[in-house]
Amino acid sequence: MPLVSVVMATYNGSLYLAQQMESVVAQSYPNIEIIVVDDCSTDNTIEILKSFQLQYPHIKIIRKQQNLGYIKNFEKGCGLASGEYIAVCDQDDVWHADKIIKMQAAIGSYPLIYCDSVLCDEDLQPIGVNISDRGNCRDYNNPLQQAIFCRIYGHATLIKRDFLQKVIPFLEVIPHDWWLSYMATLYGGIKYLNEPLVNY
Repeated sequence: MPLVSVVMATYNGSLYLAQQMESVVAQSYPNIEIIVVDDCSTDNTIEILKSFQLQYPHIKIIRKQQNLGYIKNFEKGCGLASGEYIAVCDQDDVWHADKIIKMQAAIGSYPLIYCDSVLCDEDLQPIGVNISDRGNCRDYNNPLQQAIFCRIYGHATLIKRDFLQKVIPFLEVIPHDWWLSYMATLYGGIKYLNEPLVNY
């Protein structure tokens, strides 16, 4: 199966990091590399990451000596990815075990696919609402649909690397996931997988 690169940008705020890492290494998809770019964290983020790296050698940790900000930090991680597909994740979401395998199977000819997410409280417990309950989740092919307001969140996406290489560098005035969603409508459109595969 094609290699999938999971890209995480870390910073101070490690409250949910262990749960997030556990959900990534537990993915049922068999061919994954994990790239973590740490943006000068000063808490115990690195210690948590290294504890996982000892158990899972396919985790790569890159520590930045200068703060890049989250947009450029994600851009740096995506640029280091060698997978045919790239999945970005945040420190406050937990992936369902079959997230990657289902999204990779469904992406087809689209440059980007996104799934639904279960909204959770501060203890990562579901509150009975999904993102799809608060917005119009569907396939998109018009950039105007993304230019006004974007409800496609990075943690719920899978992106083809050949598309990603065409849209780097990321525009810095909007979040990276908004930029990727907007640009995807210009390179073949956005596919929606109508299934919640992340606790967010």
